[in-house]
Amino acid sequence: MKWLLGTVWLGSACVAGMIGCSRAPAGASEPGEELSTREIHTLATSTVRVTKTTRFHTAAGITEQAEELSTDPPELLVPQGETYSGREGAAVPGGWEFQDVPAGQYFLRFHDGRGARVQFLTDARHVELGPNRLGRPDARYFVEDWAPAQVDLQGLAPWVAPEGLVHLGAHLQFNSPQVGAAGWLLFDEFLRADETSVVTDDVEALIVTADGVPHLEAARGDRLYVNQLSPFRVGTAPDGTPLEYAALDRSRELPPFDHVPNYGTPLSISGTLQPVLMRQFGLDWRLSEFARMARDIHPGMTPRQSILEIHPAAHGLAPDGWVGYSGELLSLYAPLGATYDIQGPVKFGIPYPSSWGIVGAVTNIFHARLPIPDGSSDLAFITGSLTTLASFDEFRAGPVRPKLSPPQSLTLDGAPANESRHLSTLSPVVAWAPPALGTPNVYQLLIRRYIKRSRSWETLGSIYVPGTTTAVRLPPGSLEPEGIYFMRIRAVDAPMFDVGRHSVETLEALPNHSADAITSLFTTP
Repeated sequence: MKWLLGTVWLGSACVAGMIGCSRAPAGASEPGEELSTREIHTLATSTVRVTKTTRFHTAAGITEQAEELSTDPPELLVPQGETYSGREGAAVPGGWEFQDVPAGQYFLRFHDGRGARVQFLTDARHVELGPNRLGRPDARYFVEDWAPAQVDLQGLAPWVAPEGLVHLGAHLQFNSPQVGAAGWLLFDEFLRADETSVVTDDVEALIVTADGVPHLEAARGDRLYVNQLSPFRVGTAPDGTPLEYAALDRSRELPPFDHVPNYGTPLSISGTLQPVLMRQFGLDWRLSEFARMARDIHPGMTPRQSILEIHPAAHGLAPDGWVGYSGELLSLYAPLGATYDIQGPVKFGIPYPSSWGIVGAVTNIFHARLPIPDGSSDLAFITGSLTTLASFDEFRAGPVRPKLSPPQSLTLDGAPANESRHLSTLSPVVAWAPPALGTPNVYQLLIRRYIKRSRSWETLGSIYVPGTTTAVRLPPGSLEPEGIYFMRIRAVDAPMFDVGRHSVETLEALPNHSADAITSLFTTP
């Protein structure tokens, strides 16, 4: 069995999916190209143009790459009373176009990079679907999420073994901003207490980003940062249990090297880690205020797991956000079910260039056990969350507390959605009231279907609508017959994010606050 030296969770920003949205000049037929007055008039009256431009972020700047849409073209649906009318599209130079689209809102539907269906409601005449990516555009990957590794590391801080999810202990992370890859080292056995070096080939490099194990090229300057995170105290819980967090305190940037990934070639990670200058700030995490919103998410919800993290933002914060997960600078996992505030001085090291930015992230996860409406006595867990993402300067400026509460008064076809029920249609109207706290500019509806054979949940897709919308009829194909479902209606306050004109595959805009409301389980005809 392989052991992960530290937490097995992804960063809270990854868990919550709050990373990456792209920007392009509104109305431009090609990146940076202005439209004539006649073209603008045509687009405004009948044509919808869709483009996809991936933006690759490196230390040298941003490289844009136009993507082909014809292999998996988007779909367009126009609301017509209680139904929807589709429009045929066609490939055009630089994108995809739909003709004869009446003025007003329509649904655009496409698939994200993981195969899930994404739909969003907009009235824009030009929509840009392209994501932002960390790393150079010509980076190559081996389609696996792990690689065998050989490790020879000296200069570790005295090792502390982890104990569960609260006492994180020490662990090792790595990342390569040149190719947009980051991950952890998994060892066959824990290192001994107080160990300050490790030499072994019984280790795996687990990749949690990018498209697989990267092909590293010394000639292209591809390098790895290797970081150690060690445990520190931040006070005690009300029952006297020590509260700990893990913070980056040792690091080494390896020289450029070559690695051609395959099933048999190990990734060589060797060098001497050096102490990193630690930065301190006063943490004031009002966890109790998040916990009090549990029943606003769903009447059966209780607090489960709360995570606070500080992340590096490779190559700096973009004008409206950050790009690419590159590990953690600090991770604090509150004890399971904790509902009390956590306050005190905390510190973390920063081994990266001063041009990099820093992002604070909080994820508060809640869960409920609900009976499955299939005649059995089985129960299923459903989850919801409250999250916040902000630049570190904003994050430390005052108490970390909720800035947005869940949507209110959820209904399905006019009936309360917190009661289990059987729908009479596959295209019900989902409605809600705005949150009591905060003003969202986006709502996301996430649809999850129960899989009986594995007793698990499958995500069918997401629907995004502007923050001015509080009711929507689900487009055809959103639900399937004879299924068991629940829906998450997430309010999002991200002022820099325009859901109607830019990609919704990922959300990287800062600040970014979200709050979920969850329906009870329901069945379809």
